[in-house]
Amino acid sequence: MRNIFHTFSTILALASFSMLKAQSSEVVISGTRVVDSSETFSVKSGQTLVFEDGARLLVFGGLIIKGTQDNPVKITSRNAETPGLGIVIADNKSRNQEVIVENAEVSGLVQALRFDPFWYRKSVQINNVNFSSIDSREPLIYASSPLLDLRDNKNIDFQITNSRFFNNSGNVILEKVGSLGIKYTLDNLTFNDNTLKGDNASMGILHLDFAHTVISDQVSLGNLTFVNNKAGDNNIGLSVSGGSGVPVNIPSGKIFSNVSSTQVIFDNRRDPRLPKIGATETSNLKEKGGDEIFITGATHKFGRLALEVVGQPKIVEMKDSFGRAVFINQNLAGDSLIATYLEGNPATLTLQNGLKYNVPKLTAAQLPPPIYRRVDTTLISPEWPDTTLKAKVGFMVIIPMFHKPKEIVKLKTWEFGFWGGGSIYGGGDIKHKFFPFDNVNGGFMPGPPSTLEISGGGYAQYNITNAFSLKSNIYRSTISMHNLWATGLLSGGVVPEVTDTAGNKFRPYGNTWPMMFVTPMTILDVEGVWHIGKYNLKPGQKGKFVNSIGVSVGVFTYTPYRIAYRNQRNDESSSAYKARLWSEERINLRELGLEGQNFLENSKPYSKVSMNTGFSWQLSYIRKRWAFKGEMKAVYTFTDYLDDFGPGLWYGGDYDQWMQSIKDNPYFSEDQTFWADGNLNQPLAKLYKVSGGSETPRKIASTAARSTDGLNDWYYQLHMGLSYRLLSKEDKNPKIETLKEKESKKN
Repeated sequence: MRNIFHTFSTILALASFSMLKAQSSEVVISGTRVVDSSETFSVKSGQTLVFEDGARLLVFGGLIIKGTQDNPVKITSRNAETPGLGIVIADNKSRNQEVIVENAEVSGLVQALRFDPFWYRKSVQINNVNFSSIDSREPLIYASSPLLDLRDNKNIDFQITNSRFFNNSGNVILEKVGSLGIKYTLDNLTFNDNTLKGDNASMGILHLDFAHTVISDQVSLGNLTFVNNKAGDNNIGLSVSGGSGVPVNIPSGKIFSNVSSTQVIFDNRRDPRLPKIGATETSNLKEKGGDEIFITGATHKFGRLALEVVGQPKIVEMKDSFGRAVFINQNLAGDSLIATYLEGNPATLTLQNGLKYNVPKLTAAQLPPPIYRRVDTTLISPEWPDTTLKAKVGFMVIIPMFHKPKEIVKLKTWEFGFWGGGSIYGGGDIKHKFFPFDNVNGGFMPGPPSTLEISGGGYAQYNITNAFSLKSNIYRSTISMHNLWATGLLSGGVVPEVTDTAGNKFRPYGNTWPMMFVTPMTILDVEGVWHIGKYNLKPGQKGKFVNSIGVSVGVFTYTPYRIAYRNQRNDESSSAYKARLWSEERINLRELGLEGQNFLENSKPYSKVSMNTGFSWQLSYIRKRWAFKGEMKAVYTFTDYLDDFGPGLWYGGDYDQWMQSIKDNPYFSEDQTFWADGNLNQPLAKLYKVSGGSETPRKIASTAARSTDGLNDWYYQLHMGLSYRLLSKEDKNPKIETLKEKESKKN
């Protein structure tokens, strides 16, 4: 009782605190701090906003973070190894609230600022803010599509001005650019020494996703600067996507850079369907003026580091790979900064504005004997601290219940049972026609899914109390779309739209049969089960119904297949026909690599193993020895390939090279039925049937992505079950004692 009172008091105190403006010098965010739609969370000059491990600030209302140029607000994580998640702007009820971040320094978070889908605020102002050392590879600022209010010419005024982004491993992504209802203003922004994972030059460090109908007056691009931003070995800068496919000119100010415009601007000049940025050439950094400093290049020989610079930089710190200081002398002469040292092997340097720069590495051959450099840090790895948690760690988990403490009875009993039923594909990248909504005619009237496949398994459940149980399930489930041989074929699916070579949207097939798949899964999960009714019998009671809800986490294996259609033989039974197709005409879609996994550099087939999390509703009829159960379960997975449709491009963006990779693969090339006399264009060829024919693939644009919703895949399970309950000697003739009664006995 004392623990419950303490927990309730803590929650009440946190809720009350979230309604107050931060007043102390350090404002701490732990867990999820919620700012209600009627409130404004404020941080003022000189204060530090500190995020504990995994903490986030969830703002449904207003946000005002205002420092001064001399005393900015600092926003950071308590622990850089386990950073805070950052600030999330959500909800659209706060129509008159604002988001203002001005004169601030943001570092060390997973994501600095995120605007969740369908957000709305009357204005967003990000001015004179430094974003640095954000290394999660998530976007630093992500503004998803807002809820647009077009009444009375209302506009969301979204401004990012006079700000720097440096030493980050993420970018800025803005959606619905150029749309009515939101005006973006971007001016005097500097991006230098940032990185993105991979080597895709079409995604810049500043990415603008334009609306389908672009209104150039709704976006104002001022002066932008891009220096030393990399995706792999590629220089990146400003990139655009979206639009209607018809070129639109977007006026802009100057774009300053140390490389050419073709390297830092990805727009209509790289893809003619995209909007075109007004600046045709990059401007020299020296023309920018002001007091900004940049390193644009470097050469390194032992004892001497020569930096090509702009402005008046000064090295305030240089370290080797162990984090030890390397002592230097430095001299600035014109556009060069020369740093000399006698010993050590420098790896990083820091300038007076906080910018960190990676010093070009020396090879072992370039290094002198160790007596002059103390230790060869290019050959010796540092010894990392012990992270095995050898020390004992104690913790307490409080599980909320649906019953009063005095009604909870300890059971400590086991039951073992089995499941049988069906499973349904969730309809991610390929939608069902009528499930869970009518995707053909629109509306919310649900109909049957495309298919219902068999699902079954077993489980062991440990009943800790009559209010909570732990359960482990093992399932063998199958999901499919448009499988003609499914246990239940109820309807078809909706063929997703793709982009053709002319930039137009079209549906490549008349129905979803060419995209059909069958995915068997073996699933193991652990589930916490909260009983809404009491999961025990009173003396003399023969049976009762109990409602329960469950939350699970698990791991599973899966492989998606596609079946090439063949006619049933005259003397062949239905079961033999189905067995023949499964054994002879089934194609492993993972091996087929329809997104170019078998030939693209740094790509490989997706994993056979993934994780999932689920939510279930259960109805049990319990008796003394037996329990009859029904279960409805929704499961979200951590893969996008249950249906073989992921975020990659159709045929890896190169149909001919994809075809060659199939011919080079012995798994396929040695199968005579796969080619039908070596010719794909024969309709009898197995590859013809499972890869979309030979003509349709060439109509699809090389830049068309296969995934249509950007979400991972999910599925549903419907089961009936029966379990045998193991009872203790006391349970065979029970006398129900509550926890309160047991406590009174002790006293």
